[in-house]
This record gives sequence, structure tokens and C-alpha cells, in this order.
Amino acid sequence: MMDRSKSGAYQLSVLNLPAEWDDSRLRSSWAELTEKSQNINALYNSSVWFDLLRARHKPEDLAIAVARDASGALVGIAPILFKDHPFQYYVSRYPIITRHLKAAHVLGSVPMFPTDSQVYTQLVDALLTVNVDCVYMDTVPTDHPFTKSATATWKRTHLVYAPGGARPWHLRQIPSTCEEYLSLMSSKTKSTLRKKAKKLAQSLGGELEIVRVDRAHQVRDFLAQAVKVSRNSWQHQFLGSRLDDSDDERAWGERVAGAGLLRSYLLKAGERPCAFVVGYQFNCVYHYVELGYDRELSEHSPGTILLHMLIQDLCDHKRPATLNFGMGDGDYKRRFGNVQIEDVSIIILRKTLRNYFLIRSHALLRYLVSVLKGIKMKWKAKNAEGQTQSNKRLNIAVSALDR
Repeated sequence: MMDRSKSGAYQLSVLNLPAEWDDSRLRSSWAELTEKSQNINALYNSSVWFDLLRARHKPEDLAIAVARDASGALVGIAPILFKDHPFQYYVSRYPIITRHLKAAHVLGSVPMFPTDSQVYTQLVDALLTVNVDCVYMDTVPTDHPFTKSATATWKRTHLVYAPGGARPWHLRQIPSTCEEYLSLMSSKTKSTLRKKAKKLAQSLGGELEIVRVDRAHQVRDFLAQAVKVSRNSWQHQFLGSRLDDSDDERAWGERVAGAGLLRSYLLKAGERPCAFVVGYQFNCVYHYVELGYDRELSEHSPGTILLHMLIQDLCDHKRPATLNFGMGDGDYKRRFGNVQIEDVSIIILRKTLRNYFLIRSHALLRYLVSVLKGIKMKWKAKNAEGQTQSNKRLNIAVSALDR
């Protein structure tokens, strides 16, 4: 155990040894904090998730930061994963430069700590004394009390940067019944979805079927089918392999199922898989983690059909309160989500000239790309306006000839 601070209201320590992680009192307090957490991503703060990572990573890749009050009672916890973070310079959706930084990832992004600037400082100071380049949190709600308090504190002594800026974070509150869910949709939307489902089934000559995958014995077949879809998805084309059916991936899925977290789905028409979703459910939140659909079937919207059927299943079976669409924006998220907040990814670095250049060059590229996008949009608008005026003149000329 490494003690980092013994002053002030809280004392923060970083636990590095598996024997410390398994202490019964720690586990009891950890479970209580997770149960009370309002963090949408509390799954990734939890001891259940941490134990799954222990089976996948070396002990030195993991740690637990704990905060105790003056009496020694545990009042806060933040599980940590040490792994590389790809710091990427993007043009549109394409990364043109990637710097691999050694990062201390704060799991769940929002530490389960008291709202106290001193303990936030202790956390970052403790993690940056380890052999890492940065501390990273990938999904921090912009309206969370932690965000403003912590970032203001860290900026005094460190470089704090949000590589992508604020972005929409879409959620859906799940109705009590499937009937209630359907009643919230317009007749036109329901009709459109029925027609798309019918055409998809007809095009493949088989009935549509949604398969819920939440048992360990289902994982092998699910991965085999989902990988077929994934290799023909746009995600695979632009982002590379996102899913595989290796022994390691099967073992991971089986462990997640054994922990009671797995809730994935496969859409099939006859024997052909059309779309898939990898998902987890914890503390009344369903996490929509990975998805893909066969691009050959895109005209029939298999991904949309699967999501529509998935939400109905969420209503009818072990209903979560919330569907979390995860990081990033998307048309389907806007259409199916009914709650929108904002989140941001945060990276914290030591104040060095090298790190300052790193974030300023990244920010400059983002600014230049946004300027070029604005110019392109204005050019398109002006060109469209010119085309409209040209069409009007042509119509007037044709009308004159007709007379």
C-alpha cells in the first residue's frame, strides 16, 4: 500500500496488492458505495467489474485508490487500470497521427469520492507518481458536481485537456411495459418499422428472430455469428476489427455471463445473422456497448430493427430503468433516446513543455478542421443558392418560350 497524503480531512492510499483488494471490510464498503452511486457507469466502478479485469490483466496493471476520513473509515474508492491510451489527431473520422500514452484509466470515469478538491488532487498526484504519462477518464458528465470541482482543482497544478470537447450523451428511460413503449411512438414510425422488418424477412426468405444472449453456454455461438456480421459492418471498414471469436474473447464473455452482467442480442432472418449488440446490465442500467449490422442489408435497416426489438425485450424481461447508449452521438441514438446530457473525455498531464505542445497542437488541428468544415458548409450553401437562382432563371426562360 502506498500512502500519498496524511493531511487534511481525507487520507488517500493506492492499493497495489491482490491481498489488499480482497480485504472483506474493503469489499463491504465498496459494495455499499457502488449501490448508492448515481453514476450511469457505476458498473465500471464496481468490484464485480474489477474482478473480471483481474482475470484478464496482470496484477501490476491494476490498482485501487481509496479515501478514508479522519476516523479511518473508507469513504471513497476508485479502481484504476494502467494501459496505453491512443492520443489521436483526427481529420473527420480518420486518425492521421496516433501517440500512445501510458495512462492510468479511472474506471467508471467519476471516482466514488466525497466532493472535496483536496482528495481529487491527492488522486492525480498519486497516480502521476507511477510510471505513467497521464490520467484518463473517458466519460465524465459535464453537469456532474465532480467535473467542475475536480477540473478547476487540477488546472492549478496540471495540464487538463478534453480532446474531443463536450459531446451529446444519449440515454433512454425504459417504460414499464412493451405496450407503453409502443404507445409512445407515432403511428407512422411503427408502420415504417413493421414494413422494414417485413422487407428484411422477405429479402432473406426467413422469419426474423431476436436472440437474447445472457448465459455462458450461448457465448461461443453468439461470437461466431456476430463476427460474421462485424466483418461486413461499416465499423470494421473504418475502425478495424471490433470483435473476434478467439479463445480469450470467449472466455471473457463466459466470465461476464457468469457474473450475471451479460445481455447481448443477435438478430437473425432464417439462419442468417443480420445485426448484433454486445451489452451488459448492472444496477438497473443497460449498457449498449458494441454493435454492428451487415452492410449488404443496410437498405432494410437491420440495426434499427434490432434496437426496436431489443427495447421491447428490455421492457418485458428483467427491466432496467435506463438504457445507456454510451459514448458518442448518432442518428439512431437521437431517434431512440429520450434523455440527452453531455459528457467529456478528460486527460490530465504533468506541466511540461512537451505535454503543452502535445495538447496545443491537438487543439490547433481541431480548430483548423472546424474552420475548414465551416468554409465547406458555406460553399455548399452558396452553391445550392446559386443553383436555385439558376433554375429560377431557366424556368422563367422556358415559360417565356411557351408563351
